[in-house]
Amino acid sequence: SSMSGASECAPCPPGSYASLAGTSSCALCPVGKFSSISGASDCSGCSDGQFASVAGSSTCFPCMDYATHGPDHTSCICSPTYYGVYPPNYFPYIPKQILAVILNLTSSISFSPSS
Repeated sequence: SSMSGASECAPCPPGSYASLAGTSSCALCPVGKFSSISGASDCSGCSDGQFASVAGSSTCFPCMDYATHGPDHTSCICSPTYYGVYPPNYFPYIPKQILAVILNLTSSISFSPSS
């Protein structure tokens, strides 16, 4: 007769962990943390300048140029004097002084239909 349930003990896959003995399932790493190995008992926080925006991450992703990690490493924020949102809006990181010039230029351009 066969027994029901798991037939063998297996390590949790990357992106998940099991911290207690006798656990019947693995838990996903929360946002801002990751596990790159199989069989993890806990998840690690992302390093400075990196983020993990989804649960179950097996790696952290680097922030773009002129950006750094947000408070919980769940996203990136622009460095001082830069403007934009990331993720999910990949607005280019343009210094505020230059952005003001660009916005002034584009607001003064008018388009007229060609005849």
